[in-house]
Amino acid sequence: MMRIGRKVTFQRLRTSTLIFGLSFLAIGSAVSALFMCSKPFDPEFYIVLIFPGIGIIALLSGGQFTIDPARSRFSVRYGIWGLFRQATYDFSQVKSVQVVKKIIKTSKSTTLEYPVNVVLSGGETLLAAQKNNFLKSRRIGEQISKLLKADYRDKITGKGEARKSNELDMSLRQRLNSQGEALPIATDSTRRVRAEHRSGEVIFHLSERGFAADFLSELLTILGFGIIFSAFVGYYIMKRFPELFWPMTLILILGPLIKHAKESQKIKLTRDELSIQRYLMGLPRTQKLKIEDIEELAQSEDALILRTDYKEIKFAEILTAEERKTLRAMILTALKG
Repeated sequence: MMRIGRKVTFQRLRTSTLIFGLSFLAIGSAVSALFMCSKPFDPEFYIVLIFPGIGIIALLSGGQFTIDPARSRFSVRYGIWGLFRQATYDFSQVKSVQVVKKIIKTSKSTTLEYPVNVVLSGGETLLAAQKNNFLKSRRIGEQISKLLKADYRDKITGKGEARKSNELDMSLRQRLNSQGEALPIATDSTRRVRAEHRSGEVIFHLSERGFAADFLSELLTILGFGIIFSAFVGYYIMKRFPELFWPMTLILILGPLIKHAKESQKIKLTRDELSIQRYLMGLPRTQKLKIEDIEELAQSEDALILRTDYKEIKFAEILTAEERKTLRAMILTALKG
């Protein structure tokens, strides 16, 4: 992004593509010039022109997205630095600003890009910017939304709920309290989410997924296999190496415990801070966010996601979709209070 007077300009071309195009154009032009000086009429000269041609094609795919708040207009310029074609629109034509996910697959790799699109009332979509990092695209999308005074919509997770342009700098708690109404708690009951209310804080305990049943089933399976193994092979091993009896017994007992020790999680919500503590094999790992920095609590297909401008944390992966819906409603209610 750059400012020219009162105008704000965003490059529609990714930085890596710009560097790629300029490199091919510069190197290809230099090689072509040297080749022409040494062999001015050689037919191979036309093959050398392919390299600057690749650079020109890459640069033509870019352009600029310029916003002029003073005139309530914005323009889209196509080509390198907007030299080739321009289209101008009024703010009143904008329906929303959206960040979407774009998957680019090649024979060797798969990459993700996050275009920032301006959607017009007629359905036309204009590319404003794009990054290969979602949070960077999110920040650009919010900035464009505030400049255009249009709703911002995140199409990466959930249903893409809209946020108004004048709410984008507000924390999630501020937005909840500005609504002036209590949030309903999901009616779905679950034994794997337990809320504990203490003085000045709320703690949500998330239990393991099917731990007891899976452990018992695996224990019986391994012990059954162990008995058969001992009957045919283990007998001869134990006869020669009796010192291996107890280690093998411990392996048979601890095997299912290690295999099915899912992550348990604890979400602690205080007035000023939200922390997520995970337990993996009994070892805690804690991530913390300030309440004033949290802007979203989104639900994706496999987790809940807390977002700030510069960070996002996924949690509740061990729950089902309905359980995550219940937990989200509980957290929002506690956060508002």
